[in-house]
Amino acid sequence: MHDRLFYRNPAKRWEEALPLGNGRIGAMAHGGVGCEYFQLNEDSCWFGGFRDRNNPDAKKALPIIREYLKNGQIAKAEELMLASMSGVPKSEHPYQTLGDLRIYMKHDMTGVKVNQFGLEAQPPAVLAMLNGIKNFSEDNLINSLERKDDLFELLNSNFENFEKTPTGVMITPQGLSKEINIKHNLSDDDLAFVFSFILLRDHGIITIPAVSMPGASATIRFDLSTEDAFKLNLNDLNKKIESSFKKLQKAVSNEDECREIVFIS
Repeated sequence: MHDRLFYRNPAKRWEEALPLGNGRIGAMAHGGVGCEYFQLNEDSCWFGGFRDRNNPDAKKALPIIREYLKNGQIAKAEELMLASMSGVPKSEHPYQTLGDLRIYMKHDMTGVKVNQFGLEAQPPAVLAMLNGIKNFSEDNLINSLERKDDLFELLNSNFENFEKTPTGVMITPQGLSKEINIKHNLSDDDLAFVFSFILLRDHGIITIPAVSMPGASATIRFDLSTEDAFKLNLNDLNKKIESSFKKLQKAVSNEDECREIVFIS
């Protein structure tokens, strides 16, 4: 069950804002990314000055009300209570707005997108997604169809379980597990997550979706259709994947080291 609310736009009207408060101080949160807007309210902020609204008849009416209740005369007790115990005058001064609070936040578009997408992701992962969309071109897509074959051949010299995708290569958690020849207690998905974070931490390589999309398939994908990926030397990329895998081999038998890779990367 999720504990977050997501909206496409900030509130445009007071009725659309979200109420917050503790009984003494409150706010209407209008939302916003670059600027968060709160309309504030506090229980001592009223229209007009102080008024003593204590009913002067309350004290002398109290024993009479008790006697009515004791004798079962509920209707009479209620009638007298409303007349003598209610504040006077009946009308109250309305609350006045304490003020408006606007919080201006300095953050880049990556941070904004992390917030908008609700991703429990490192900013580099989201940046990779944004750059992938921004740098997409038909030429890169066509070139990736050829380059994926070259990368696949390079990887096949050391690995047996990589597969081709339309624009790159991938390895499933199960395939990655088959490549490991050291005894360990990690699940297949955990292996994939550790491997993806080694690639990110040591080489700045973003894999999709293991690093960037928690809850999604842990299959590790290397996409070659973006402009940044097109500039990569495939031999260098192959060596980085190999070195990351060797580090994974050394780490898998030590769960503490694996946790450190994932959570401190």
